[in-house]
Order: sequence, then structure tokens, then C-alpha cells
Amino acid sequence: MELEKAIRGRRSVRAYTDEPVPMELVRKALEAGTWAPSAKNGQQWRFTVLTGESKRKLIEAMREGLDETAKRIGRGPWARASPPAPSWRRRPSSL
Repeated sequence: MELEKAIRGRRSVRAYTDEPVPMELVRKALEAGTWAPSAKNGQQWRFTVLTGESKRKLIEAMREGLDETAKRIGRGPWARASPPAPSWRRRPSSL
């Protein structure tokens, strides 16, 4: 595939099916990812693939964590908080 065609043809997918991804395809994608550049050729790749009950437990734990965070900041479930800009990005009041 040509580079320009790959870049221009890229699309975000937000609708998924319940059909599992074949493990061979997962392995190929992870193998391809290990060829990506890394800082100082450190190649610090670590992958964990979860399926079945392990995946379900992780999703549930993440949902609970998001809900707890949303409650702490006074927003409804699944709200995204926008923290204030870091001090180094704020303009000094003397300008």
C-alpha cells in the first residue's frame, strides 16, 4: 500500500461488533508494532492481550474508577474533567 493512500484512507472506527479478533491477526499487529521507532532504540515494548473473563474484569474496574473520579470532581458518570492550564502556559498578570 502506498504511504499517501494509507494516510488519506485512514478512518476512525467507533462502532464495533462482538466478533472476536482472530489471535493470529492480533499477533501480526503486535509484531508490526515492534518495528516502530523508539527513543534511543530502547524498544521498550510490553504488550498484554486480555480476553474473556480477564477482559471483562478489567473493563469493570476501569468503569468503577472513572465513576469514582467523576463523583470526586462533582460530575456525573463518565464525565471528562478538564484540568486548569499548567502555570507555565498561563500569561503573567503583569503583561
